[in-house]
Amino acid sequence: MKKRFLGALLALAVVGSVSAFATGIGVQGGYNVANQGTGAALTFKLDSFDGVFAVDVNFANSQFVSAGLTVDYWVQNPRLAGMFHYYWGPGFAVAYYINPAIYVAFRAVAGVNIFPVDFLELYAQIAWQPGFYIDFNNGFIATDWWKSFPVNVGLRFWF
Repeated sequence: MKKRFLGALLALAVVGSVSAFATGIGVQGGYNVANQGTGAALTFKLDSFDGVFAVDVNFANSQFVSAGLTVDYWVQNPRLAGMFHYYWGPGFAVAYYINPAIYVAFRAVAGVNIFPVDFLELYAQIAWQPGFYIDFNNGFIATDWWKSFPVNVGLRFWF
């Protein structure tokens, strides 16, 4: 019971501190087409940085696999027509796997977003995420250049 309470308290503290200095905060869900895993994330954008952060968790076969952080810098986010926009840019990802291993990757992200109302953004994006794993059980480093293509959809509230 105490663990659940402390977990809920920690989650509220993270969400509260992020919303205090963010201009946008939201959630996203996704699927990695290469490794057939699913994920969920809390996303936010800071006032002082032109990037979007995501704190994520990933699952495979209904089992928790990893937790991580991504940072994407949007080089452009021009308007296509009306409320429709697109964006692209580089990024960085790091994840801790429970087996235990660490994954470090660069990202190339592209997506489309719409603003049906001023404070709500809906988006879909794909990323190519080449990187490498450091496996602590077996003591080796493995490259992963073509196995990580996360596809995400989400929404962000802007204030």
